[in-house]
Amino acid sequence: MVTVGVKKDNTQYVLALPIWNGNIVTIKGLVASATNLLRLRGIMFFFCQSGLECPSVWYKIISLFTKIALVICCLFCSQNLWADTIKGRVVDAETGEPLEGAEVVFKEVSINYGDVFISTVRADSLGCFAHTLNMEMSKLTITASYFGYHSQTVNRMGNNDRDTITIDDFRLKMDEHLLSEVTVEGRARRFYMRGDTVVFNPDAFKMQDGARLIELIEQLPGVTIKDGKLLWNGEPLRLMMNGQMAMSEGMLTNLLPVEAIKDIKAYDKQSEMTARTGVADGEEEHVLDVTIKPGFMDKIYGDVEAGGRTSKNYAAHLRAMRLSDSDPLMLYGRVADDPTVINVMTINGSSSHGGNSPVRQQTGAVGYSHLWKPDYKVRMPNFWSINGGANHTDRRNDSWENRQTFMPGSTATETDQTSRDYQHNLKIPVDFETFFNLSPNTMLGVEGNITYNRERGNAENHQQTFGLDRSAEGRLQGKNPGFMTNASDYHSLTTREGISTSMRGDLSSFIGKAELGAVLNLTYNNNKNDGQSTGIYQYFQSGTTQTDRQWFHAPTHDFKADAQLKARRPFGKDVMLSAEWQTTYQNNYRDEQRHRADTLDTANSLLRKDNTWRNAFRTEANITQGKFSINPSLELTHHHEQSDYRRGRLDTLATRNTLLVKPSLDMTYKFKKQTRLTGRIAYNNQLPDLIDCIGYRDDTNPLYVTEGNPHLKTSHTLNARLAFATMLTKGNQVLNLSVDYSKNYDPIGTVLHYNTSTGGYLAQKQNVRGGERWSFALYYERDLGGGFYLRNSFSEDLGQSYGIMTLIDDATGLAYNRQRSSDLSDRLHLQYTKGQFQLYLIQNFDWHHYTYSDIAAPMQNIYNYQAAFTAAYTLKSWEFMFIPDFFLDRGYMSEQMNTNRFLFNARISYRFLKNKAQLILYARDLFNRDSYQHSDVTATTRTEGGTSFLHHYVSLTFNYKFDAKKK
Repeated sequence: MVTVGVKKDNTQYVLALPIWNGNIVTIKGLVASATNLLRLRGIMFFFCQSGLECPSVWYKIISLFTKIALVICCLFCSQNLWADTIKGRVVDAETGEPLEGAEVVFKEVSINYGDVFISTVRADSLGCFAHTLNMEMSKLTITASYFGYHSQTVNRMGNNDRDTITIDDFRLKMDEHLLSEVTVEGRARRFYMRGDTVVFNPDAFKMQDGARLIELIEQLPGVTIKDGKLLWNGEPLRLMMNGQMAMSEGMLTNLLPVEAIKDIKAYDKQSEMTARTGVADGEEEHVLDVTIKPGFMDKIYGDVEAGGRTSKNYAAHLRAMRLSDSDPLMLYGRVADDPTVINVMTINGSSSHGGNSPVRQQTGAVGYSHLWKPDYKVRMPNFWSINGGANHTDRRNDSWENRQTFMPGSTATETDQTSRDYQHNLKIPVDFETFFNLSPNTMLGVEGNITYNRERGNAENHQQTFGLDRSAEGRLQGKNPGFMTNASDYHSLTTREGISTSMRGDLSSFIGKAELGAVLNLTYNNNKNDGQSTGIYQYFQSGTTQTDRQWFHAPTHDFKADAQLKARRPFGKDVMLSAEWQTTYQNNYRDEQRHRADTLDTANSLLRKDNTWRNAFRTEANITQGKFSINPSLELTHHHEQSDYRRGRLDTLATRNTLLVKPSLDMTYKFKKQTRLTGRIAYNNQLPDLIDCIGYRDDTNPLYVTEGNPHLKTSHTLNARLAFATMLTKGNQVLNLSVDYSKNYDPIGTVLHYNTSTGGYLAQKQNVRGGERWSFALYYERDLGGGFYLRNSFSEDLGQSYGIMTLIDDATGLAYNRQRSSDLSDRLHLQYTKGQFQLYLIQNFDWHHYTYSDIAAPMQNIYNYQAAFTAAYTLKSWEFMFIPDFFLDRGYMSEQMNTNRFLFNARISYRFLKNKAQLILYARDLFNRDSYQHSDVTATTRTEGGTSFLHHYVSLTFNYKFDAKKK
């Protein structure tokens, strides 16, 4: 018997080769052999055509055998049409992640003849495979294998039923002997999927020794931080610890070392109602759950830091927390004169912001919480917490602003101003919060706050107004000092002192399948306001000067009571209905007495008493059908408002009754794990302030007088959104797409009347023509391999809006100016990591394009480009970082904003005392080229400005972390 076979390489057979009497002579083998014989015939033909001696005998033998093989194949290859098709998956036993490229070997042994047939397939990117058997009746052995894993084998029987059979998943376990090799030679995966949960692996991010949790969170795919708040694919994210609520979230993220973290899970946590009934209610929340390694709990973590700058600024703080599931403790203190400002610091949360100008601050806070679990199973433990602190700040700010106001035709005005203000604030808050599980089905939450607040402000403003010619010739001339219409110098001093209190109670109970709840909110504020000002105004058209000195005293108090009743209940397995009624009563009081030059200014002194009663009924349904859910809602709100308003000769009692309707519809389709399509459409209403609907007049600023408008009416907004979000384990990819649309009906704008003789303005609110806006956004990130990681976000906004051009003197006709805008933005972040070297490339580009229907507002293109490089290298205990940064800005009306700026920052740090201590030398903007500026363009105005800020200095900072060690 002749042995026939085709080999792919030295280890695998491409085709199945049954064995008969020790020889490989299967049908598929004959097909492959025939193919090779046909190739051999081609070689023989080449010999003959080349004039070489043609081995004719061998040629005839090969031709005959080829024909016989092809006939046999045609007769017998049809037998697999009667065989089964086997489908399955190969996944990681621990994580459930698909193993792409896993090898699955099928060995078929014929029951009738004993023939053996071996076939090999590979799993796709989802770990799936499929194979049609070659024999009608056979004993089947299926073996799945993957490099670094133990193989797994199953046995079955194959028959001729032509069925498609799905077998159980192959769940392969990691080979412990190869684990270290795989870790060293391969790249650890940043995250994997475990059911609907994304599990992040901290070891894959190559964090430096001593790194904090916040540094790790900033690198998690799909997780972003905006204004100090965590976001998951652009939506709010709640931080948890070991599956429970995390106390002192801000302290936890800044103080907990990465070495204490086992893993971090991101998932959608069901609401209490859904967990009890199994019916979705659309109130699931995104959760980032940090798992702490054993031995790191019930320890104190913290740091002390002190630093100084060549600009004579300084900062020092002490932070400490006890990480515990039962008795967490927080301690915080800070003394500084830098741009970072701590607003609130409690054990349950914190808020801060980083501005531009340095703020002198002394603040301290202490918080304690006690948690315990009742004897029965609950989702949230009982706890109570108390926090106290004091916060003192002094801030100073210098700024400038240029504003052009468009008028019909080719005229416009420009107002240039410079400002300097100083703010002193003292705040002493005390907070209390508690939560009790009164029974397995009843929960009560109570929280309260009392705060003493004292503010003092000192401000000065210098302003000049020019007339502009926006014709082609006038634009070339620019601003002409000869066209100055007025100038002013204004100084003011204000104080505000008072106490604010609030209390909230929330009771919820589950009765059968229904949830009933009641909420009560009470707030009270009592303040006294005092101030004085001096303004010097020059009118160049008339050649006159006015000096205006004013004093005012204005006590105020506000009271608000809010009661709410709500109920939810499932109907069937797919429908959840909820209803809510809320009533709100609010009383506001302000008695403002003004004096001008020691005389009571009756025209601007006012007494205002507002009473508002609001009743709202809201009903909502959440309907789930498989992967699709829909959430319609309808809110009906009745407003009864009454304002007793006295100002000068005006003494009126205004009353308004309004019924507002707010429908909305949310839709979600979940394709698979962490892949979803969401949509939303909502209609909303905006009521103008009742006082703006009263015919009052306020001329406390003679260059900017305001008036009410009794003809104001409600404005409306239609919003729609469609968004797609997915995460793929292959390449650690994250993709977010969104489209937004909004349309405004009767929006409220400000109409200006310009007085050519004084250069002053009269402002009045008025409903204007509505506009619309489209927004498109794309976010993508992935691991490119070879140490490269990419993040990119792109957005494009297209809008159309209308504004009423400034009226000149006694003009009455309204002239609309249409603005069409295009705002394009792209943010590219490319990261390269190799060993101890890291390189970051950041490229930001913005293009703002504006066109107008009136020639007074010319077309404008604003370009902003930034390219920043960060190179970091770690050498034992040393870290070197260099950050060159280039900015290009074009298209502004202020030439000082059309600049090229090259900034250079550098940072050198040294870690010692077993990485607990760190010394940082940082140089910011060595060439002193940075600036802070802003721009705002509407259909009627164009405003540009800037502010002073701290940017050119060298600092030296010492930090010491007293981390707990594992038990």
